[in-house]
Amino acid sequence: MAYTEIAYWLGLLALPCAALLLLHVIRGLRRGWFFRRDGITRIKRESSPGVFWFEVSASLVLAMGLTSISILAAARLIGADT
Repeated sequence: MAYTEIAYWLGLLALPCAALLLLHVIRGLRRGWFFRRDGITRIKRESSPGVFWFEVSASLVLAMGLTSISILAAARLIGADT
């Protein structure tokens, strides 16, 4: 297996992890969890599901972009060894 294929599959495995991480970061920034003086406290569930789906879709788009960039960067660093 070529190094570019290994980088590709590792990038695909990192996609869900990056999506979950970005989801938590986006939710934290939008709801103000990072800037509270009393720390992260329990937030009441919001009634509008549109906010949640915006957060999920934004995190997936950003994760796919970051994964694509990392795959291309790894392939360029390794070089076309095939």
